[in-house]
Amino acid sequence: MLFGIERMERFIQKYGSILRVKVTDIHRADRWFDKYGYWTVLFCRMIPLVRSLISIPAGGMTRMNFPLFLIFTTVGTVIWNTFLVTLGAKVGGILGGYRTLYGHLFEHCLSITIYSYCILCCLFLATEKEITY
Repeated sequence: MLFGIERMERFIQKYGSILRVKVTDIHRADRWFDKYGYWTVLFCRMIPLVRSLISIPAGGMTRMNFPLFLIFTTVGTVIWNTFLVTLGAKVGGILGGYRTLYGHLFEHCLSITIYSYCILCCLFLATEKEITY
């Protein structure tokens, strides 16, 4: 097993202070999986950031049945992606009118910002070269 409870404990004891995770958090997550099982995978696939990490405790710590894990992962991912695509379509439709109204203004402001940044970088590099000589 790649990430068993013992290996996770050793990893957290070594790097936990950097990651801000304690060994008690690992045991809490293990109890959570024991209590809620596959539903944890389904709902955690809909939470940003957590969705990327849910496979580690689900696969390694709790030894979930892989086909059931795939089913719950797929359902959770489909629900999350459907929500995001629908939200994007709705917001895009609302903002479409503003884009035509303020599009040129935004393009000009963006151009001025990029040009200003380039000029400042060139000036900084020029003064830095003068100082080092």
